[in-house]
Amino acid sequence: HQKSLQHTDVTVFVREGSDEWTAVDSMSGTCKPGKPGKAYRASDLKAVVEGLKAGVTYQAKVSVKNACGWGAHSAESERLRLDTLRPKAAAAPALEGVSESSLRVRWTLPPVHQENLQHTNVTVFVRE
Repeated sequence: HQKSLQHTDVTVFVREGSDEWTAVDSMSGTCKPGKPGKAYRASDLKAVVEGLKAGVTYQAKVSVKNACGWGAHSAESERLRLDTLRPKAAAAPALEGVSESSLRVRWTLPPVHQENLQHTNVTVFVRE
């Protein structure tokens, strides 16, 4: 590859279910139906698409540009249903008596789906 033909831009396309492909605007991270969308820098290697619907399955594909123009679209991504990103249930907690009137609750967090979806909170419920 020649240095003058470095990839400069990428357009990200997303589709809901089997609907038409929609370009994603790099300035807002939202889909722009019927509009070309603004391209991401090729060096970014990722894009966050916002404003999608929970419980819906999505796919993505990209098109890359260099000094000679836009290339063909990539193969389509795997399908991803957004509600599958919620954490799985934690394993059953372990209890340890600390005193006559207190106990310690220990738990193990479920696996994290993606690095940007780290677990942020845990709610502990206790009953007699």
